[in-house]
Amino acid sequence: MDRRDCRDCEILRDFYWLKVNRFLLTLRSFSLSHVGGSGTDRDSQISNAKEEALRALCALVSHLKACYSLERERAA
Repeated sequence: MDRRDCRDCEILRDFYWLKVNRFLLTLRSFSLSHVGGSGTDRDSQISNAKEEALRALCALVSHLKACYSLERERAA
């Protein structure tokens, strides 16, 4: 399969952007509402959304390295 047609790349990229958008919406929802709950609750939700986006990014980068054979080139 040609790497331009890799479904995993597309799915992981879309999943990453969904998580980034969730993180941004979480940030925005707390910045727009003055009654956003307690500070620790707000910080916890923001932190969780950020961690999910970072995990999605790590999964995407890991797959891209394998898909584009970057790990093998580096070892050679």
